Amino acid sequence: MPSYNKEKSVIQKIFPGPMKTGDGFFVISNIRDNNEFDRGETELRLLQSITQAISEAEDFNSALNIVLQKVCETTGWVFGEIWEPSSDGSLLECSPVWYSSDEGLKRFRINSEKFTFPPGVGLPGRVWTSKAPAWIEDVTKDLNFPRAAIAMEAGIRAGVAIPILAGKEIVAVMDFFMFEPKTEDKRFIKLISSIAAQIGLVIKRRKTEDDLEARTDQLTVLTGAICFFLESGDWRGASSMILHSALGQTNSEYGFIGVVIKGPALRILAYQGINWDKEKNVELYQNVMCSFQDQGYIDFPSLDNLFGRVITERKVIISDDPGLDPRSGGRLPPGHPHLLSFLGVPIFKGQDLIGMIGVANRPGGYTGEEQSRIEILCHVTSILYDNYLRHQKEVAYEEERKRQEEAIHHLAYYDMLTNLPNRLSLHDDIDRAIS
Repeated sequence: MPSYNKEKSVIQKIFPGPMKTGDGFFVISNIRDNNEFDRGETELRLLQSITQAISEAEDFNSALNIVLQKVCETTGWVFGEIWEPSSDGSLLECSPVWYSSDEGLKRFRINSEKFTFPPGVGLPGRVWTSKAPAWIEDVTKDLNFPRAAIAMEAGIRAGVAIPILAGKEIVAVMDFFMFEPKTEDKRFIKLISSIAAQIGLVIKRRKTEDDLEARTDQLTVLTGAICFFLESGDWRGASSMILHSALGQTNSEYGFIGVVIKGPALRILAYQGINWDKEKNVELYQNVMCSFQDQGYIDFPSLDNLFGRVITERKVIISDDPGLDPRSGGRLPPGHPHLLSFLGVPIFKGQDLIGMIGVANRPGGYTGEEQSRIEILCHVTSILYDNYLRHQKEVAYEEERKRQEEAIHHLAYYDMLTNLPNRLSLHDDIDRAIS
Protein backbone atom coordinates (compact mmCIF):
# COMPACT_ATOMS: atom_id res chain seq x y z
CA MET A 1 0.00 0.00 0.00
CA PRO A 2 1.30 3.54 -0.74
CA SER A 3 2.29 6.10 1.90
CA TYR A 4 3.32 9.75 1.34
CA ASN A 5 6.27 11.46 2.98
CA LYS A 6 5.61 15.25 2.91
CA GLU A 7 9.12 16.26 3.90
CA LYS A 8 10.82 14.32 1.11
CA SER A 9 7.97 14.39 -1.43
CA VAL A 10 8.26 10.69 -2.15
CA ILE A 11 5.89 7.82 -2.64
CA GLN A 12 6.69 4.72 -0.62
CA LYS A 13 5.10 1.48 -1.77
CA ILE A 14 4.89 -1.39 0.72
CA PHE A 15 3.87 -4.58 -1.02
CA PRO A 16 1.75 -7.31 0.57
CA GLY A 17 3.68 -9.37 3.01
CA PRO A 18 5.51 -10.11 5.10
CA MET A 19 7.18 -12.73 2.94
CA LYS A 20 8.29 -15.89 4.73
CA THR A 21 11.55 -17.71 4.07
CA GLY A 22 13.60 -20.24 5.96
CA ASP A 23 15.49 -17.33 7.54
CA GLY A 24 12.46 -15.47 8.86
CA PHE A 25 10.15 -12.68 7.69
CA PHE A 26 10.73 -9.53 5.67
CA VAL A 27 8.77 -6.76 3.95
CA ILE A 28 9.35 -5.57 0.37
CA SER A 29 9.12 -1.83 -0.14
CA ASN A 30 10.17 0.67 -2.78
CA ILE A 31 10.65 4.41 -2.56
CA ARG A 32 10.75 6.73 -5.57
CA ASP A 33 10.80 10.48 -6.05
CA ASN A 34 7.38 11.54 -7.34
CA ASN A 35 8.15 15.24 -7.94
CA GLU A 36 9.71 14.84 -11.39
CA PHE A 37 6.73 12.97 -12.84
CA ASP A 38 4.20 15.38 -11.30
CA ARG A 39 6.15 18.40 -12.53
CA GLY A 40 6.39 17.06 -16.06
CA GLU A 41 2.62 16.58 -16.27
CA THR A 42 1.98 20.03 -14.74
CA GLU A 43 4.24 21.65 -17.35
CA LEU A 44 2.49 19.85 -20.20
CA ARG A 45 -0.92 20.92 -18.96
CA LEU A 46 0.27 24.52 -18.54
CA LEU A 47 1.69 24.52 -22.06
CA GLN A 48 -1.52 23.01 -23.40
CA SER A 49 -3.79 25.56 -21.69
CA ILE A 50 -1.63 28.53 -22.70
CA THR A 51 -1.36 27.34 -26.30
CA GLN A 52 -5.13 27.18 -26.53
CA ALA A 53 -5.63 30.50 -24.71
CA ILE A 54 -3.18 32.34 -27.00
CA SER A 55 -4.95 31.04 -30.09
CA GLU A 56 -8.30 32.28 -28.72
CA ALA A 57 -7.11 35.66 -27.35
CA GLU A 58 -8.72 38.74 -28.88
CA ASP A 59 -5.53 40.81 -28.95
CA PHE A 60 -1.87 40.90 -27.95
CA ASN A 61 -2.42 42.27 -24.44
CA SER A 62 -5.13 39.71 -23.69
CA ALA A 63 -2.76 36.90 -24.65
CA LEU A 64 0.00 38.33 -22.46
CA ASN A 65 -2.30 38.76 -19.48
CA ILE A 66 -3.40 35.11 -19.77
CA VAL A 67 0.22 33.95 -19.90
CA LEU A 68 1.29 35.95 -16.82
CA GLN A 69 -1.65 34.75 -14.77
CA LYS A 70 -1.35 31.07 -15.70
CA VAL A 71 2.42 30.98 -15.21
CA CYS A 72 2.21 32.62 -11.76
CA GLU A 73 -0.70 30.47 -10.61
CA THR A 74 0.93 27.24 -11.77
CA THR A 75 4.64 27.71 -10.98
CA GLY A 76 4.72 29.70 -7.73
CA TRP A 77 6.10 33.00 -9.06
CA VAL A 78 4.17 35.83 -7.40
CA PHE A 79 4.58 38.70 -9.87
CA GLY A 80 4.78 38.99 -13.65
CA GLU A 81 4.96 42.00 -15.96
CA ILE A 82 5.66 43.01 -19.56
CA TRP A 83 8.15 45.55 -20.94
CA GLU A 84 7.78 46.88 -24.50
CA PRO A 85 10.03 48.98 -26.76
CA SER A 86 9.14 52.67 -26.92
CA SER A 87 7.82 54.17 -30.15
CA ASP A 88 11.32 55.29 -31.19
CA GLY A 89 12.86 51.98 -30.14
CA SER A 90 15.39 53.51 -27.74
CA LEU A 91 13.96 52.33 -24.40
CA LEU A 92 11.87 49.62 -22.79
CA GLU A 93 8.72 50.95 -21.17
CA CYS A 94 6.40 49.32 -18.66
CA SER A 95 3.38 47.75 -20.37
CA PRO A 96 -0.09 48.03 -18.81
CA VAL A 97 -0.15 44.22 -18.67
CA TRP A 98 0.87 42.71 -15.32
CA TYR A 99 -0.29 40.15 -12.77
CA SER A 100 0.33 39.45 -9.10
CA SER A 101 -1.04 36.82 -6.76
CA ASP A 102 -0.11 39.03 -3.78
CA GLU A 103 -1.99 42.27 -3.05
CA GLY A 104 1.06 43.63 -1.26
CA LEU A 105 2.96 44.00 -4.53
CA LYS A 106 0.78 46.78 -5.94
CA ARG A 107 3.20 49.39 -4.61
CA PHE A 108 6.09 47.64 -6.33
CA ARG A 109 4.08 47.75 -9.54
CA ILE A 110 3.28 51.45 -9.19
CA ASN A 111 6.94 52.26 -8.58
CA SER A 112 8.04 50.09 -11.50
CA GLU A 113 5.86 52.12 -13.89
CA LYS A 114 8.20 55.08 -13.32
CA PHE A 115 11.19 53.20 -14.77
CA THR A 116 12.42 52.88 -18.34
CA PHE A 117 15.38 50.77 -19.42
CA PRO A 118 17.87 51.42 -22.22
CA PRO A 119 19.60 48.40 -23.80
CA GLY A 120 21.70 46.45 -21.30
CA VAL A 121 20.32 48.17 -18.20
CA GLY A 122 18.28 46.31 -15.60
CA LEU A 123 16.84 42.83 -15.97
CA PRO A 124 14.62 43.71 -18.96
CA GLY A 125 17.38 45.76 -20.61
CA ARG A 126 19.98 43.02 -20.51
CA VAL A 127 17.51 40.57 -22.08
CA TRP A 128 16.65 43.17 -24.72
CA THR A 129 20.33 43.33 -25.66
CA SER A 130 21.18 39.63 -25.49
CA LYS A 131 17.86 38.33 -26.88
CA ALA A 132 18.29 35.51 -24.36
CA PRO A 133 16.77 34.72 -20.94
CA ALA A 134 18.40 36.14 -17.80
CA TRP A 135 18.12 34.90 -14.21
CA ILE A 136 18.99 36.71 -10.98
CA GLU A 137 19.13 34.66 -7.79
CA ASP A 138 18.63 37.75 -5.58
CA VAL A 139 17.80 41.04 -7.30
CA THR A 140 18.57 43.07 -4.16
CA LYS A 141 22.24 42.05 -4.47
CA ASP A 142 22.56 42.54 -8.24
CA LEU A 143 24.57 45.60 -9.31
CA ASN A 144 22.63 45.90 -12.58
CA PHE A 145 19.15 46.01 -11.08
CA PRO A 146 18.02 49.66 -10.67
CA ARG A 147 14.85 48.62 -8.84
CA ALA A 148 16.79 46.93 -6.03
CA ALA A 149 15.54 49.39 -3.37
CA ILE A 150 11.83 48.97 -4.18
CA ALA A 151 12.35 45.22 -4.55
CA MET A 152 13.88 45.12 -1.07
CA GLU A 153 10.91 47.04 0.30
CA ALA A 154 8.44 44.64 -1.38
CA GLY A 155 10.32 41.55 -0.21
CA ILE A 156 11.16 40.44 -3.75
CA ARG A 157 14.28 38.35 -4.30
CA ALA A 158 14.59 36.01 -7.32
CA GLY A 159 13.85 37.31 -10.81
CA VAL A 160 13.86 35.97 -14.36
CA ALA A 161 13.22 37.66 -17.71
CA ILE A 162 12.39 36.04 -21.07
CA PRO A 163 12.39 37.77 -24.48
CA ILE A 164 9.39 37.54 -26.80
CA LEU A 165 10.74 37.42 -30.35
CA ALA A 166 8.89 37.85 -33.61
CA GLY A 167 11.49 36.56 -36.02
CA LYS A 168 14.69 38.37 -34.99
CA GLU A 169 12.88 41.34 -33.48
CA ILE A 170 12.16 41.59 -29.74
CA VAL A 171 8.60 42.81 -29.36
CA ALA A 172 8.42 42.48 -25.57
CA VAL A 173 10.17 41.17 -22.47
CA MET A 174 8.39 39.15 -19.76
CA ASP A 175 9.78 39.13 -16.24
CA PHE A 176 8.72 37.20 -13.15
CA PHE A 177 9.60 37.57 -9.46
CA MET A 178 9.26 35.58 -6.25
CA PHE A 179 9.82 36.30 -2.56
CA GLU A 180 12.66 33.82 -1.99
CA PRO A 181 16.15 33.71 -3.50
CA LYS A 182 16.32 30.89 -6.07
CA THR A 183 19.11 29.44 -8.12
CA GLU A 184 18.66 29.24 -11.87
CA ASP A 185 16.04 26.70 -12.98
CA LYS A 186 16.87 25.87 -16.59
CA ARG A 187 13.80 23.72 -16.96
CA PHE A 188 11.53 26.64 -16.01
CA ILE A 189 13.39 28.93 -18.43
CA LYS A 190 12.89 26.41 -21.21
CA LEU A 191 9.17 26.12 -20.46
CA ILE A 192 8.61 29.91 -20.45
CA SER A 193 10.81 30.31 -23.54
CA SER A 194 8.52 27.87 -25.35
CA ILE A 195 5.51 29.94 -24.34
CA ALA A 196 7.27 33.18 -25.36
CA ALA A 197 8.10 31.66 -28.74
CA GLN A 198 4.44 30.87 -29.33
CA ILE A 199 3.45 34.43 -28.39
CA GLY A 200 6.10 35.80 -30.74
CA LEU A 201 4.70 33.84 -33.65
CA VAL A 202 1.16 34.98 -32.88
CA ILE A 203 2.32 38.62 -32.77
CA LYS A 204 4.14 38.35 -36.06
CA ARG A 205 1.19 36.76 -37.80
CA ARG A 206 -1.27 39.32 -36.50
CA LYS A 207 0.99 42.27 -37.26
CA THR A 208 1.56 41.18 -40.84
CA GLU A 209 -1.97 39.72 -41.20
CA ASP A 210 -0.78 36.80 -43.28
CA ASP A 211 -0.94 33.06 -42.85
CA LEU A 212 -3.40 33.28 -39.94
CA GLU A 213 -5.15 30.08 -40.98
CA ALA A 214 -1.88 28.13 -40.97
CA ARG A 215 -0.93 29.49 -37.54
CA THR A 216 -4.30 28.49 -36.08
CA ASP A 217 -3.80 25.02 -37.51
CA GLN A 218 -0.40 24.79 -35.81
CA LEU A 219 -1.81 25.76 -32.42
CA THR A 220 -4.64 23.28 -32.88
CA VAL A 221 -2.22 20.50 -33.74
CA LEU A 222 0.04 21.34 -30.78
CA THR A 223 -2.92 21.27 -28.41
CA GLY A 224 -4.13 18.02 -29.96
CA ALA A 225 -0.67 16.41 -29.76
CA ILE A 226 -0.30 17.34 -26.10
CA CYS A 227 -3.81 16.07 -25.26
CA PHE A 228 -3.18 12.87 -27.20
CA PHE A 229 0.09 12.23 -25.37
CA LEU A 230 -1.39 12.97 -21.92
CA GLU A 231 -4.23 10.54 -22.57
CA SER A 232 -2.32 7.74 -24.30
CA GLY A 233 1.38 8.14 -23.51
CA ASP A 234 1.98 7.34 -27.20
CA TRP A 235 5.09 9.35 -28.13
CA ARG A 236 5.23 8.16 -31.74
CA GLY A 237 1.59 9.04 -32.34
CA ALA A 238 2.11 12.53 -30.90
CA SER A 239 5.28 13.05 -32.94
CA SER A 240 3.44 12.03 -36.11
CA MET A 241 0.85 14.74 -35.40
CA ILE A 242 3.63 17.30 -34.90
CA LEU A 243 5.37 16.22 -38.11
CA HIS A 244 2.13 16.55 -40.06
CA SER A 245 1.88 20.12 -38.77
CA ALA A 246 5.52 20.80 -39.71
CA LEU A 247 4.90 19.76 -43.31
CA GLY A 248 1.74 21.86 -43.55
CA GLN A 249 3.27 24.92 -41.88
CA THR A 250 6.27 24.94 -44.23
CA ASN A 251 4.52 23.64 -47.37
CA SER A 252 7.05 20.79 -47.53
CA GLU A 253 6.75 17.57 -49.52
CA TYR A 254 8.20 15.20 -46.93
CA GLY A 255 9.94 15.13 -43.57
CA PHE A 256 10.88 13.22 -40.43
CA ILE A 257 11.41 13.48 -36.68
CA GLY A 258 14.42 11.65 -35.24
CA VAL A 259 16.27 11.29 -31.94
CA VAL A 260 19.99 10.95 -31.31
CA ILE A 261 21.20 7.53 -30.14
CA LYS A 262 24.65 6.23 -29.18
CA GLY A 263 27.16 6.29 -31.97
CA PRO A 264 26.11 8.98 -32.53
CA ALA A 265 23.43 8.02 -35.02
CA LEU A 266 19.96 9.25 -35.90
CA ARG A 267 16.90 7.12 -35.14
CA ILE A 268 13.87 8.12 -37.22
CA LEU A 269 10.69 7.68 -35.16
CA ALA A 270 8.23 9.36 -37.51
CA TYR A 271 8.28 10.15 -41.22
CA GLN A 272 5.72 11.27 -43.79
CA GLY A 273 5.64 11.80 -47.54
CA ILE A 274 8.88 9.88 -48.23
CA ASN A 275 8.12 7.72 -51.25
CA TRP A 276 11.03 5.49 -52.25
CA ASP A 277 11.34 4.11 -55.76
CA LYS A 278 11.60 0.48 -54.66
CA GLU A 279 12.31 -0.75 -58.18
CA LYS A 280 15.66 1.12 -58.25
CA ASN A 281 16.89 -0.16 -54.89
CA VAL A 282 14.84 -3.14 -53.72
CA GLU A 283 17.27 -4.20 -50.96
CA LEU A 284 17.51 -0.76 -49.34
CA TYR A 285 13.76 -0.20 -49.62
CA GLN A 286 12.98 -3.53 -47.97
CA ASN A 287 15.52 -2.94 -45.18
CA VAL A 288 14.09 0.49 -44.42
CA MET A 289 10.45 -0.57 -44.58
CA CYS A 290 10.99 -3.79 -42.61
CA SER A 291 12.89 -1.91 -39.90
CA PHE A 292 10.09 0.59 -39.45
CA GLN A 293 7.31 -2.00 -39.57
CA ASP A 294 9.02 -4.46 -37.21
CA GLN A 295 10.77 -2.12 -34.78
CA GLY A 296 8.95 1.19 -35.17
CA TYR A 297 12.07 3.10 -36.15
CA ILE A 298 14.85 3.41 -38.74
CA ASP A 299 18.51 3.94 -37.73
CA PHE A 300 20.89 6.01 -39.86
CA PRO A 301 24.48 5.65 -38.59
CA SER A 302 25.99 7.84 -41.32
CA LEU A 303 25.94 11.55 -40.46
CA ASP A 304 28.00 12.74 -43.44
CA ASN A 305 25.00 14.45 -45.03
CA LEU A 306 22.66 17.39 -44.51
CA PHE A 307 20.62 15.96 -41.67
CA GLY A 308 23.83 14.65 -40.09
CA ARG A 309 25.21 18.21 -40.05
CA VAL A 310 22.31 19.24 -37.84
CA ILE A 311 23.50 16.65 -35.30
CA THR A 312 27.26 17.08 -35.56
CA GLU A 313 27.22 20.88 -35.77
CA ARG A 314 24.29 21.31 -33.33
CA LYS A 315 22.65 24.01 -35.43
CA VAL A 316 19.98 24.74 -38.04
CA ILE A 317 20.89 23.65 -41.56
CA ILE A 318 19.18 25.24 -44.57
CA SER A 319 20.06 24.19 -48.10
CA ASP A 320 18.23 25.42 -51.18
CA ASP A 321 20.42 23.45 -53.60
CA PRO A 322 21.38 20.16 -51.90
CA GLY A 323 22.78 18.70 -55.12
CA LEU A 324 25.58 21.28 -55.16
CA ASP A 325 25.87 21.70 -51.40
CA PRO A 326 29.23 20.29 -50.15
CA ARG A 327 27.55 19.44 -46.82
CA SER A 328 25.35 16.86 -48.59
CA GLY A 329 28.06 14.21 -48.50
CA GLY A 330 27.69 13.10 -52.09
CA ARG A 331 24.86 11.61 -54.10
CA LEU A 332 21.66 10.24 -52.62
CA PRO A 333 21.23 6.45 -52.70
CA PRO A 334 19.31 5.10 -55.71
CA GLY A 335 15.57 5.19 -55.17
CA HIS A 336 15.70 8.02 -52.62
CA PRO A 337 13.09 10.75 -53.24
CA HIS A 338 14.36 13.87 -55.00
CA LEU A 339 15.86 16.42 -52.60
CA LEU A 340 15.38 19.94 -53.97
CA SER A 341 15.60 21.91 -50.72
CA PHE A 342 16.14 21.03 -47.05
CA LEU A 343 15.58 22.49 -43.56
CA GLY A 344 16.84 20.71 -40.45
CA VAL A 345 16.26 22.09 -36.94
CA PRO A 346 17.87 20.57 -33.82
CA ILE A 347 15.82 19.62 -30.76
CA PHE A 348 17.46 20.48 -27.45
CA LYS A 349 16.75 19.52 -23.86
CA GLY A 350 18.66 22.20 -21.99
CA GLN A 351 22.15 22.02 -23.49
CA ASP A 352 21.74 18.43 -24.65
CA LEU A 353 20.95 17.74 -28.31
CA ILE A 354 18.30 15.03 -28.31
CA GLY A 355 17.05 15.00 -31.91
CA MET A 356 15.88 16.99 -34.91
CA ILE A 357 13.01 17.77 -37.25
CA GLY A 358 13.81 17.69 -40.95
CA VAL A 359 11.59 18.83 -43.84
CA ALA A 360 12.27 18.92 -47.56
CA ASN A 361 11.19 20.24 -50.95
CA ARG A 362 9.40 23.48 -50.14
CA PRO A 363 8.83 25.34 -53.43
CA GLY A 364 11.22 28.30 -53.49
CA GLY A 365 13.35 26.96 -50.63
CA TYR A 366 13.41 27.77 -46.91
CA THR A 367 13.88 30.99 -44.96
CA GLY A 368 13.99 32.10 -41.33
CA GLU A 369 10.19 32.19 -41.39
CA GLU A 370 9.92 28.43 -41.83
CA GLN A 371 12.76 27.92 -39.36
CA SER A 372 10.88 29.81 -36.63
CA ARG A 373 7.78 27.66 -37.20
CA ILE A 374 9.75 24.44 -36.86
CA GLU A 375 11.54 25.74 -33.76
CA ILE A 376 8.18 26.08 -31.99
CA LEU A 377 7.42 22.46 -32.83
CA CYS A 378 10.88 21.46 -31.59
CA HIS A 379 10.17 23.05 -28.20
CA VAL A 380 6.98 21.04 -27.79
CA THR A 381 8.59 17.86 -29.15
CA SER A 382 11.38 18.20 -26.60
CA ILE A 383 8.93 18.47 -23.70
CA LEU A 384 6.86 15.53 -24.96
CA TYR A 385 9.92 13.34 -25.51
CA ASP A 386 11.31 14.21 -22.08
CA ASN A 387 8.05 13.15 -20.46
CA TYR A 388 7.97 10.00 -22.61
CA LEU A 389 11.42 9.01 -21.31
CA ARG A 390 10.28 9.66 -17.74
CA HIS A 391 7.29 7.42 -18.33
CA GLN A 392 9.54 4.70 -19.76
CA LYS A 393 11.74 4.86 -16.66
CA GLU A 394 8.68 4.49 -14.49
CA VAL A 395 7.53 1.46 -16.47
CA ALA A 396 10.99 -0.11 -16.27
CA TYR A 397 11.05 0.59 -12.54
CA GLU A 398 7.75 -1.22 -12.01
CA GLU A 399 8.83 -4.18 -14.16
CA GLU A 400 12.07 -4.53 -12.22
CA ARG A 401 10.19 -4.37 -8.92
CA LYS A 402 7.87 -7.17 -10.03
CA ARG A 403 10.81 -9.24 -11.26
CA GLN A 404 12.58 -8.90 -7.92
CA GLU A 405 9.42 -9.76 -6.01
CA GLU A 406 8.95 -12.92 -8.09
CA ALA A 407 12.60 -13.88 -7.60
CA ILE A 408 12.32 -13.50 -3.83
CA HIS A 409 9.10 -15.52 -3.82
CA HIS A 410 10.85 -18.27 -5.76
CA LEU A 411 13.74 -18.32 -3.28
CA ALA A 412 11.30 -18.62 -0.42
CA TYR A 413 9.37 -21.58 -1.82
CA TYR A 414 11.85 -23.50 -3.99
CA ASP A 415 15.09 -25.27 -3.23
CA MET A 416 18.11 -23.44 -4.66
CA LEU A 417 19.93 -26.62 -5.73
CA THR A 418 17.12 -28.75 -7.15
CA ASN A 419 14.70 -25.94 -8.04
CA LEU A 420 11.96 -28.16 -6.57
CA PRO A 421 9.29 -26.95 -4.13
CA ASN A 422 10.67 -26.92 -0.57
CA ARG A 423 8.98 -27.81 2.71
CA LEU A 424 7.51 -24.30 3.04
CA SER A 425 5.85 -24.69 -0.33
CA LEU A 426 4.67 -28.20 0.61
CA HIS A 427 3.13 -26.96 3.88
CA ASP A 428 1.29 -24.20 2.03
CA ASP A 429 -0.05 -26.74 -0.49
CA ILE A 430 -1.27 -28.96 2.38
CA ASP A 431 -2.88 -26.00 4.14
CA ARG A 432 -4.73 -25.04 0.96
CA ALA A 433 -5.84 -28.64 0.40
CA ILE A 434 -7.17 -28.97 3.97
CA SER A 435 -8.96 -25.64 3.86
